[in-house]
Amino acid sequence: MTETREIIDLDQLDHSRFRSWPFSHDFCITCGLCAGSCPVSGIDGIDPRMLVRMVSLGLEDELVQARWPWICTMCG
Repeated sequence: MTETREIIDLDQLDHSRFRSWPFSHDFCITCGLCAGSCPVSGIDGIDPRMLVRMVSLGLEDELVQARWPWICTMCG
């Protein structure tokens, strides 16, 4: 079975629910520093880079429903 995805215009996304976050997904350069320093990275598939990428792609509903973002310790 093949899952289809809608092509999303990134300029039209509403990121309002993420405005209070202490970072901007627009600044991510996929260096991996966040994943390397995250104390819970790798546990239950947690990957901070995936979180940022999901926001960038407009997959906010899937992100909110996923288990692992809520495990984040927000260590800053």
